[in-house]
Amino acid sequence: MDAIVQTLLQLTIRDILQRPPFQKAEVLASEEALNRTVRWVHIMEVIQAGQLLSGGELILTTGIGWQEDEERSLIFLQQLLHSGASGLCIELVTYTARPPKRMLELAKNEHFPILLFHEQVRYIDITQDLHTHFITQHHKTVSELEALSTQLGQLRTQYFEEKRRYQDDLWLADWLAGKHDLTEISYYIRYIKPSAKLGSGAVCVFQLEAAQMETKDFAVLMLQRNRLARVIFEREGFLLLTLLLQGQLVFILLDQLEQLKWKERLLQAVEQLRHTDMKHEPAIFSGLWGIGKSMMCPDQAAESYATAKETIAIQLDAGPLPAPFFDELHTYKIISALKKSGMLEELIRDYIEPLASYDKEKHGQLLLTLKTYFIHSGSKQDTARELFIARQTLYHRLDKIIALLGEDFMHADKRLAIELAVNAYEYTRGVIR
Repeated sequence: MDAIVQTLLQLTIRDILQRPPFQKAEVLASEEALNRTVRWVHIMEVIQAGQLLSGGELILTTGIGWQEDEERSLIFLQQLLHSGASGLCIELVTYTARPPKRMLELAKNEHFPILLFHEQVRYIDITQDLHTHFITQHHKTVSELEALSTQLGQLRTQYFEEKRRYQDDLWLADWLAGKHDLTEISYYIRYIKPSAKLGSGAVCVFQLEAAQMETKDFAVLMLQRNRLARVIFEREGFLLLTLLLQGQLVFILLDQLEQLKWKERLLQAVEQLRHTDMKHEPAIFSGLWGIGKSMMCPDQAAESYATAKETIAIQLDAGPLPAPFFDELHTYKIISALKKSGMLEELIRDYIEPLASYDKEKHGQLLLTLKTYFIHSGSKQDTARELFIARQTLYHRLDKIIALLGEDFMHADKRLAIELAVNAYEYTRGVIR
């Protein structure tokens, strides 16, 4: 730091010539000489100057020590050169009319600047001007360096915080990948919160939009929202660990109330979070979200995480669900598996395609009638009431359904397959209305 301060406090001869006391000075200096640096100003009238200088000084003199004596002037200049002085200012009014020729030649050969004043000048004014500048620059530089030091300290702290956060994210990602055993997980959790309970829990995933993650202040935004989420979930009895992973915000939730109405509490926490989040721009938690399979132990987080992502994938096909728990998806799980296997369209085609084709061609409502009939477990009265149609109209539609699907469509095994096909139809094409 001392070297930096010293460098910043130096002026060149070129800089000094721009200051008011030097406006009328005659300059005898090459371009190289003008680039010499000055770190202090010194008035000197004796020729034995070597022991008084430490280098970098601009020497002010009237020439009284050597006057018209060429040899003495050379001795004086050689000592200045040997001591590393930056330049020489000579007042030519009182004691000397012009520096000796050999003195000027030596200065020229050594690229040593000489500044001549042809009018009387107050050297005290020159020293005061330059010394004030040096002192002012010193204080300014020290202040700036102190500010820089503080800033570097803050950057250093931020660097270690970012490094720790990165290491935590890697550890959590490995946890979700099933790479940590229960002992390692227990140690990690107890390090974060010694009193934490390590029983049941679940992984909750929020789908983020690419535009959200590209905003300038996204990192700050995530810190703010994570703090908000931690307060809300802890109030509902959950220990929360968060991780941004593959465009999704992952919440690892450990239940601290031992499964006491855990789904209700979790839903309430998410609703509070989404409601509060909607008051801010941009909203982070407004998209699809899903809760994975309940884990009875923290080392089951990998399965809960995978099923939470599956819950979001199902909603991309079937639409948003009010309570997206994987444990409650039931037929959606089967339909999703059938879709992955490529058998979903075959199921629809084999069991309800005739009704779908009839509705499309005749603008009928056979699929809606069948769906409602199944919901009411074959009750004609309840079905007609819900559809707002006469009993005779319902009988006519049921006769058409029998003609297209067969009289055995209400037999247990076939009915199960047809109901699954109806759900699959809505899963891929939207709600039957």
